[in-house]
Amino acid sequence: PNWNYELQKACDYIGGFCVIRADLVTETVPVLATAQTRYEQILSIGQTLAPASVQHISKVLYHRFVGRFIGPDSVKPAKAGIDHEKALGRCFGAAKANITRDQFGHVRIGQHLPSPKPMVSLIIPTRDLRKLTRNCVNSILAKTDYENYEILIVNNDSQKPKTHQFFAEISQHPKVRVLDYPGEFNYSAINNFAVGQAQGSYIGLINNDTEVISKAWLSEMMAQAIRPEVGAVGAKLLYKDGRIQHAGVFTGMGGLAGHGHRNLKANKPGYFYRAHLSQYVSAVTAACLIVEKSKYEAVGGLDEFAFKVAFNDVDLCLKIQAAGYHNLYHPHAVLYHYESKSRGKDLKGEKRERYLREAAELQARWGTDREIDRYFNENLALHREDFVL
Repeated sequence: PNWNYELQKACDYIGGFCVIRADLVTETVPVLATAQTRYEQILSIGQTLAPASVQHISKVLYHRFVGRFIGPDSVKPAKAGIDHEKALGRCFGAAKANITRDQFGHVRIGQHLPSPKPMVSLIIPTRDLRKLTRNCVNSILAKTDYENYEILIVNNDSQKPKTHQFFAEISQHPKVRVLDYPGEFNYSAINNFAVGQAQGSYIGLINNDTEVISKAWLSEMMAQAIRPEVGAVGAKLLYKDGRIQHAGVFTGMGGLAGHGHRNLKANKPGYFYRAHLSQYVSAVTAACLIVEKSKYEAVGGLDEFAFKVAFNDVDLCLKIQAAGYHNLYHPHAVLYHYESKSRGKDLKGEKRERYLREAAELQARWGTDREIDRYFNENLALHREDFVL
């Protein structure tokens, strides 16, 4: 991919073939003779570099002989070579005490939450589907260790008595409010309405067909969302069978946008472990998205006219990215997502016509049928989501 400092912190994806302007090399580590010093220099220099200052040539410029095929293990921690933990400790100082390793052995820097923790408003639109919504809400209430949040359930013309009974019961919880939004289903308008009612300084867009798995999910996401350079933060979402449903959104896939690593088993490394590494991405899904309210409002929120149902999250994230923020995929927050159980499929009847209009607008506005995502690579296939050649 193009320059991706967040990914570079997670693994040395650039490798040994790079050119650095001499006057940028710091005196503290002046020699680039080893992989260790080169990696430390890139980490140090990269903290202050604007993305436009780093040029990426996506063509294949050289081949390296190895005794055996390296595969994705080339970015896996090794007994010899780069001491990742040492490099991060030198570059980020105090953060060294908060360095941990993930399931595959990669080192990551934990982010500290401020005190007091800012409030986040979790918005869950629904129309009936009581069991699904109840499961989502109850999982948040039971499995969230981040204390300062509220849940806004937005009722879009639910008709069933049992659903209204559930609303009456759950609204007694001090963290839950039920808002009414009558009329046609317009996902963007529903969420924009709820944002206007939100008390939190951060917004969480949450689908009612998601389910919390681990208690730290919101703490993990909020620790990233409070970073001033970060825009929208997305989680790793799994199908019920444990395969990945979302690990970042990449524009250009299928001429529109796709979920990278979809259907990869969560315990498999996949393409250079990227499904499991924190990194900047162009977009994340609104099925579970956290963003500072002021940043959401500054770009106009979700477009309730052009993207009533589909691609509104992609458009939102691309607007945030265009405003100069980095959208972030954070794999250390994990939830289940029973995809599209709420609104069904998009490719029949009137839904198909609406979907095609929204798809055409995404292409016209963002050139997804003409341009390669900055965090993808032109040598990879666009007709699939598994990063194949």
